[in-house]
Amino acid sequence: MTLREKIGQLFMLGIHGTEPSKELRELFKTYQPGGVILFSRNLEDPEQATHLTNALQKLVLKMPLLVAIDQEGGRVARLPKGFTVFPGQGALGRIGTTDMAYAFAEVTARELRAIGVNMDLAPVLDVNTNPHNPIIGDRSFGQDPELVETLGLAVIAGLQDNGVLACVCPLHPERNGRPHDGPCPVSRLGPGLSRHALAGHPDRSAPRPTALQGPGSDG
Repeated sequence: MTLREKIGQLFMLGIHGTEPSKELRELFKTYQPGGVILFSRNLEDPEQATHLTNALQKLVLKMPLLVAIDQEGGRVARLPKGFTVFPGQGALGRIGTTDMAYAFAEVTARELRAIGVNMDLAPVLDVNTNPHNPIIGDRSFGQDPELVETLGLAVIAGLQDNGVLACVCPLHPERNGRPHDGPCPVSRLGPGLSRHALAGHPDRSAPRPTALQGPGSDG
């Protein structure tokens, strides 16, 4: 790979539309980015979603494309109609069993793989310690660090055992505003999460990419 292509592999792009545009094709030809993140605006139904991911994979020359999505369940779910609807992680926390957390992730992974998505930007690993934070709430498994650790690792296993890479990073539990205003604070995470998830341990998960925005991309 050329140096430009190696640098391109570090970027994951948000895109507009439900099929690759001429501008996106040119961008891929020049820079060969390593990944794409899909949002609700890109997805209409399972058939269209599969067509889109196949078309995106055809744009890469050497390395398979990471095709990512935010599919946590609850209020953060990007898949359109035709897929299983799950409650958020807060509901899994109230149930409190690893079997249920794993089953949720297993079904999610199988549906993502069926349409060509190979990375889920989940689970959320924040401990819900700040009631003034507008981002966390029911996206967290709960207030108990050990529970968050246990269920988080179960979800990671359920995704990755079924062919979808988990991608984790705290959403700033100590912050009162938006989540992308500074570095991720990790002081409220359990030791197992810090060791396995946030370190990007190769047999567990990938660290969540930082959000940037530039011309021709969104994300």
